[in-house]
Amino acid sequence: RIFSITCHPSRDHVIVCAGDKIGYVGMWKQDESNLSTNNITSNDDNAVSLFKLHNRPVSNLQWNNDGSQMTSISYDGSVRRLDANHTGTFQEVFAT
Repeated sequence: RIFSITCHPSRDHVIVCAGDKIGYVGMWKQDESNLSTNNITSNDDNAVSLFKLHNRPVSNLQWNNDGSQMTSISYDGSVRRLDANHTGTFQEVFAT
């Protein structure tokens, strides 16, 4: 079940990110042709990328203003940050 959701601030692409109740974060890039026809295709450009980042519900997801970083916060007491421009990886920035 989805517990949190955010959209990338890009004006060129629709990228939806969702966090669930067991600690996964999914990212889905939807292209304009599929949005206009309401078709979901199976090509790799529209695939969902799934990451197991936390051990409890993901309570908040938020992109920074320029879309270069996304932060995820969880009830497990951890905060992770995605560096979308450089490394493409999530780093733990806080944990209790």
